Amino acid sequence: MPLRPWMMPSLAALFIAAYILPLGVRPLFVPDECRYAEIPREMLESGEWVVPRLDGVRYFEKPVLGYWLTGISMGALGQNNFAVRLPAALSAALTALAVFFLVRRFGGGVAHAAAAAMALLTSVMFFVTGCSAILDMPLTMFVSGGMVFFYFAYRAEGPEVKALHLALFGLCIGGAFLVKGFLALVIPCLIIVPFVLWERGPFDGTQGRPEPGRKGGGRGLFRLAWIPAAVAALLSAPWAILIHLREPDFWHYFIWIEHVHRFFSAHAQHVEPVWYFAPVILGAMAPWTVFLPAAVIGLRRRGLNDSFLRFALSWAVFPFLFFSLSRGKLETYILPCLPPLAALIVSGLFAYLEQPRRKLFNAGAWLLSGVLFAASAAVVVCGAVGISPILYAADEAWKWLILAGAALVWASLAMFAARCKRPQESMVLLLSGPWLVMAAAHFALPRSVEAYYTPAALLRRNAPRVVPQQPLFSRAGTVPATCWYYKRSDVGLLESRGELEYGLDDFSDAGVRVIRERRFAKFISGCAPETLVTVVFFRDYYDRKRADLPPPEFEDVSGGFVLAQYRGGARTPAPGRKWAVPNAGKGQ
Repeated sequence: MPLRPWMMPSLAALFIAAYILPLGVRPLFVPDECRYAEIPREMLESGEWVVPRLDGVRYFEKPVLGYWLTGISMGALGQNNFAVRLPAALSAALTALAVFFLVRRFGGGVAHAAAAAMALLTSVMFFVTGCSAILDMPLTMFVSGGMVFFYFAYRAEGPEVKALHLALFGLCIGGAFLVKGFLALVIPCLIIVPFVLWERGPFDGTQGRPEPGRKGGGRGLFRLAWIPAAVAALLSAPWAILIHLREPDFWHYFIWIEHVHRFFSAHAQHVEPVWYFAPVILGAMAPWTVFLPAAVIGLRRRGLNDSFLRFALSWAVFPFLFFSLSRGKLETYILPCLPPLAALIVSGLFAYLEQPRRKLFNAGAWLLSGVLFAASAAVVVCGAVGISPILYAADEAWKWLILAGAALVWASLAMFAARCKRPQESMVLLLSGPWLVMAAAHFALPRSVEAYYTPAALLRRNAPRVVPQQPLFSRAGTVPATCWYYKRSDVGLLESRGELEYGLDDFSDAGVRVIRERRFAKFISGCAPETLVTVVFFRDYYDRKRADLPPPEFEDVSGGFVLAQYRGGARTPAPGRKWAVPNAGKGQ
């Protein structure tokens, strides 16, 4: 199928409508989105671009490139939700573009390439992550770009072209390292080594695959590895050296706590069983998982002698196994596995649709259509009899109605795809369905969900009550949001340190920033009568501890959060001086 003039503009328009334009509609969620907004904000405010800080405290969990990208976006567009999320959305676009070029060149041409890019962009996890201010999407962009450049180098004929692609591969790996650290080195090795051993090719620039019976192994790969290694090192070295000179403890913490401890320790964060990612990845690739049976049969018919399919399988499978063996697990860890999965599913579906019998494809399309029709009908019936759908308030009918309408359009397109006889038209109908739902989802988030996961409304409406330079406290999980919405980097912590523990405990210049519950009343009594001490709580914590806390002068409750203010009773620090918590701090 040739490249039609309308193809790329249409795909770009769909992407802009679903990914770009609505980015500023939703408030930032705690803690991740607020954290990755606040750290760049503090960089812009302080001019400190080498050492990441959160709430004015050293924050060593990640390198700096992800913060730099967001900081550049905020510097150009302002400190708003749109600017904070834009780097993730652009990273999603570049990842899909990398998949497009890979599949167009080696996986079946323009039709397969456009379908693979659209399948990736419309998968659930990729869409949600691409519209959220977290670092997993920039990491996936750099890893995906690197793997695509590696494969172009692998298949290149001339040594100059091969060297150029290897240099670009190294550039991407260096970028990935500056986003999330040593995973940028581990993931490519997990893919490339098994793939080259599977191919048994010499990787010397003379051929993509060895002659029958000829053994090449990975010897050529190791001979050329200095090119990407040198480029990645040159890109990473300036900041890596600067952070070591400025903060000698950074690399110790980053390597042992953030990598070794998280992978091996029984006490790592987010410990999950080894099978955890199996259902996660099926959900992550939804709705395309309903077509997996047809895709698998199509891939079996195509066979595994194809170098591109071997590469895509190595890319999808080995990082998945690696993350499954890790003790600590988060759903987004497997995001780099989704680009090759999208390419594999699309390649398998096109191969399956080449045969006259297409029962499995039709069954998947009918199943998808039936689920969407049933969900839409249930929502409409609930609204007709006066029952608000789950999580929606009575005055939010327009939200679930636009979702139901978008789902009905998608269900109709899936039904037509099952009835259509031409494979390419079936794929176009199928891939066009999710976009309206995706665009509507930004506007259809229930108010109850927003109130539970973000304190934005609570903090904004109380902003006039929070006087600069007067004491402001928060629980650990709400510190990034409190800092972000009040533009403060001196927020104290009530009882818990959370993710700021290392920065607070290991550096004397962090100051005394933590107060225990049993000393909170004493601190308030030590403040001047005109002082209002403001505290942002999680609501469940506040409900449990309210009897142990002094009675507030003012209290505002919203969803999962509470803002309370307490009247002081003694002298306040002089203007311009940092306030301190008496008799509170490390070890208390």
